[in-house]
Amino acid sequence: MKYIKEFYEYKQYEKLITINENELFYTFVDYYYNSELISNNDRTILESYTKYSLSDYLINENFFDKLKDRYDSAATVVKNIPDNAKNALNSIIDAAKTSVDFVKNLVSQLNVYINKMITVTSDKIRNKLKVDQNFIKQIKDTNAKNKDGLLKDMKECKNIVSFYKDKLTGIISSKLSTAFTQVVTSEDLPVEEKLNYMKESLVMGKNVISSLIHGIEKVPPFSWLGKVKEMAEKGVNNIVAALSYFTQQLGGPKFEIPVIASLLAIAFEYNVKGLAKHGLLEVIGLATLPAIAILIKTIAYVATFIAVILVIDDVCGLNLLVHSHGNDHEATPKGTATTPVAPKATPAPPATPAAPTNPGTTTEKNPTASAAPIK
Repeated sequence: MKYIKEFYEYKQYEKLITINENELFYTFVDYYYNSELISNNDRTILESYTKYSLSDYLINENFFDKLKDRYDSAATVVKNIPDNAKNALNSIIDAAKTSVDFVKNLVSQLNVYINKMITVTSDKIRNKLKVDQNFIKQIKDTNAKNKDGLLKDMKECKNIVSFYKDKLTGIISSKLSTAFTQVVTSEDLPVEEKLNYMKESLVMGKNVISSLIHGIEKVPPFSWLGKVKEMAEKGVNNIVAALSYFTQQLGGPKFEIPVIASLLAIAFEYNVKGLAKHGLLEVIGLATLPAIAILIKTIAYVATFIAVILVIDDVCGLNLLVHSHGNDHEATPKGTATTPVAPKATPAPPATPAAPTNPGTTTEKNPTASAAPIK
């Protein structure tokens, strides 16, 4: 299993990270200021100089602006404080820096992974499904039996896919940042021990996370992911309800899509284990943590959901979503099948028709009785 260790590996996804590093740093400053990291005597001296909370003092001294260039240079804002108290303050600063880097590292790794799942992995699944004639037949049969119902479901799914593509990573990023911060600032381990775990993880690149965040399953979003897991384990037909619950918890829409639920159930047979087996899913080292594994499995369902909706959109010629190279864009609801929409009467620069998508490769046998194996 690959474990992403270097920051440059996820640099390109920085725009997806919604961590407020400034706020996060001061949260850790206050935590370590009130911890056993420093003595009561040093704390008393610092209070006599700051006259208010330490984080407020550092904010007023433009500490974080100096911190952006180099954390160590920020010590100049406390040059008038006695040496012993200054050393205590340096310990707080170093601990806060380590904690910020640790949380940001974890969230960044998961952000990259989640983003790849809902783009690259989803596209791979779509390529598998769209060349399987038995699955395509299931779509056509459903459309023939209940065209209006299918269209209604698909219009609802269009909004869901947009939520997953545009908002999911950012929302989860924020929630993960809060969750990991709560775990770091919990009282389950001595401060020095926690700091050693974080430093080892950052400097040596080791996956020692389980030693530090073993209580993560008690903190949102992981605390309610357990319910998602329970719902999904009742059978593939319940995964849609589990996804609806998951989406609601993230601030997205609740949804019921009864007409295309059976089509989704067929595709959901590509579970995380199957995806990894066939090279569609790259499992990272963090997946060794049960709570993280549940999150990954849920995102795998999201990736499959997106893939199915795009295939249905193609096969039924709805043109609700036009996709190319793994990116979706809204299209004018005109035209038929997968052919380009005819140009309007008003002269306009000619549009280059979308290139046909390359057929996918073979995949595992679909165990659903209602459909033949996906080939």
